[in-house]
Amino acid sequence: MCHWSKGYLVGWLGINFETPHVFSPAEIELAQEVGERTWAALERARAEQALRESEEKYRSLFDAMVEGFSVVEIVRDDAGRAVDIKYIELNPAFEQQTGLLREEVVGRTLSEIYTSGDVGRWLNPIAAVADTGRPIVLEEYSERVHRWFESSMYDRGGDRVAVFYHDVTARKQVEQKEHETKKNQDFLLRLSDALRAETAADAVAQRAIDLLLEHLRVDRCFIAYYRLEEDELDFRYQTGRKGVLLLPETVRLSDFPDAFETVRESTIVINDDLEREGVSSAERDNTMALGMRARLGSTVRLGPKRPVASLVAECAEPRYWTDAEIALVEDAAERIWAAIEQARAQEALFASEERLRQFGEASQDVLWIRDCEHLQWQYLTPAFETIYGLKREEALSGNNYRSWIELIHPEDRTLASENIRRVRNGEHVTFEYRVKRPRDGAIRWLRNTDFPITNAGGEVILIGGIGEDITAEKLVQEELKASEERLRNATEVGKLGLWDWDMRSNTVHWSDQHFRLEGYEVGEVVPSYETWIARVHPDDREGAEAALSRARDAHEEFNHEFRTVHPDRSVHWLLGRGQFFYDETGAPIRMVGAMLDVTLQRNWQERQNILVAELQHRTRNLITVVRSIANETLSTSSSLEDFKHAFGDRMGRLSAVQGLLSRSESEPITIGKLVELELDALGAQSGERVVVSGPPIVLRNSTVQTIALALHELATNALKYGALSIEGGRLSVTWRELQKDGARWLDFLWEEYGISPEPRALSATPNGGYGRRLIEHALPYSLAADVEYELGSDALRCAVKMPLDQD
Repeated sequence: MCHWSKGYLVGWLGINFETPHVFSPAEIELAQEVGERTWAALERARAEQALRESEEKYRSLFDAMVEGFSVVEIVRDDAGRAVDIKYIELNPAFEQQTGLLREEVVGRTLSEIYTSGDVGRWLNPIAAVADTGRPIVLEEYSERVHRWFESSMYDRGGDRVAVFYHDVTARKQVEQKEHETKKNQDFLLRLSDALRAETAADAVAQRAIDLLLEHLRVDRCFIAYYRLEEDELDFRYQTGRKGVLLLPETVRLSDFPDAFETVRESTIVINDDLEREGVSSAERDNTMALGMRARLGSTVRLGPKRPVASLVAECAEPRYWTDAEIALVEDAAERIWAAIEQARAQEALFASEERLRQFGEASQDVLWIRDCEHLQWQYLTPAFETIYGLKREEALSGNNYRSWIELIHPEDRTLASENIRRVRNGEHVTFEYRVKRPRDGAIRWLRNTDFPITNAGGEVILIGGIGEDITAEKLVQEELKASEERLRNATEVGKLGLWDWDMRSNTVHWSDQHFRLEGYEVGEVVPSYETWIARVHPDDREGAEAALSRARDAHEEFNHEFRTVHPDRSVHWLLGRGQFFYDETGAPIRMVGAMLDVTLQRNWQERQNILVAELQHRTRNLITVVRSIANETLSTSSSLEDFKHAFGDRMGRLSAVQGLLSRSESEPITIGKLVELELDALGAQSGERVVVSGPPIVLRNSTVQTIALALHELATNALKYGALSIEGGRLSVTWRELQKDGARWLDFLWEEYGISPEPRALSATPNGGYGRRLIEHALPYSLAADVEYELGSDALRCAVKMPLDQD
């Protein structure tokens, strides 16, 4: 039997006999039936073998392919609308790309596995493929696995769709970063332009947060200032979407300890306040009361852990901030702070609105763009004309890069060229240089901030730059340098001794005058705490060190007076004032201060106190002396006229003593003259009862007042209670010059005999009173005198030895 297919013989079935045989119709029919069935069985077996081989190849390809693959089936409602997708099959690459295991996916629906956003993005395209039979290729983001996929979808019939997945997350991230970088650079340029147009600090701040609110599409932006000493945060500037409640004017920093600790050192990034760990329930409640869940803030600091102000963007719903957004807010915070500070400086420098406007125009920055290949300017702002003194049309003509280089000061050209080269290679740079204006030859300082502008492939195609005129700032720096020089000169003229103590290395620097104030030759010793305290008077060391420790521990100013003893044994009073500085942990690391010699002021103050007290005491004594003289003169006068002449004469002598004291600073005065005038004023003439003897010894003017006061006390006491107050009393006053340790000394002796033993006379003597304290304490203190004061039953002896030449 033969089998034909498309006119060709493809097979035959033969039946043979060894002997001749005539086939009956029934045998022929049977052979035909067997042939057909055999051929059909062979064809079926071949097809099944081919199918098994095909399926094995498909399974190998299915398991080995790098693209994710899945077969899904549309889930429809009673109306036939696609409402979900069920996963029927998937390959290992699907697991690798999504991180989802086969047993977590197969047999489950899209809505059971992914977010509602993912369902909305994937359901409709897959249903469209099943409904139309046309394949679709698209790129979509999965919130569930946080990945981007390029998906190719093909209809398989029966409401089933095959989907191939290719992970393009890395490429999308690069594209997104490039896009965000360029967008942020454009925003920063717009921000600089906008802030430059504002002249008031408040307007700068408000404009900045308004722009940032719109650019980041957040719900609220604010600028807050820290008042650390008051434990307060002031929301000085704020803006928000419609319906967003305003923040309170002030909150306590201690209510937000975790957030405050963060802003002291770094940028605060909170994606969802409810997911923050390690935050107390009280702080979480305080934060949620402000109405926001996501927060991004950059802080300006003046020193370690010393925040000044923060720029903050907030969202009412969770938001995962990108690196580009974080960098943008940090950059914007610096620019805004600089703009606010500049505006404040402008407000302080110029009182009138016209001057403020002129200053704003003069300080506008130059914005420019160059092509990366030839470095030719493509864009240049009008501020160029103000700063460079050259029309823009001239600057843009010809080879304008070479023309610009020629405008730069020769010493700065290499620096400028090198930084432009770095920007062409993709770097961001900031550098300072000088230009010479061609019109008037004036030199201007500029600070350039230059950056690359790239295309989608990351190639630098343009160079952007911002040129800020900092000439005034440089002049201020020069003036500051000159001011420091004037300060150094002033400290030398004012004889201020300066010190600078590095407590970490325990090294100390003294100015030249500091050495002198301590009694050292300049450079004689290595400055140190020990060399300082060694010269402090032993009686003052404990107090000086206690004052120093108290100022250091209490973070207060050191302000203390103490005495120093020089090698020549002279004592000097010094006033020291200083300030400690501390690191971020509060440990003292440095102390600077100044010292001034206040010995003269101390001496004058002591002298003034003595004079004031003596003036009061002497006035009382003078009245007593006048009364005594009047009584004595009246008792010995024969007539009123006799009393008048005698009393007037004695008053004249008393006045002469006072006049001598008033002239003691200008006229040389001897000890004999003082004794003579004092006794004459009291009517005590030299004779049998009064003996006065001694050589002419000139006293230093600085000692006359004190010696005269002491003589007055002795003479007054003798007249009131001593030898001159009774008939038989005798007074002896003698003095001489002697040598002691190679120096001249005065040896003075006052002796009274036959004085009254009555209690009245004893109690009225200087013993225990002002006069005796003056003699026994003021003379040793002021004149370095040795004093012996002895009061017997009927005699008084006062011996004084004092240097004549020593101050």
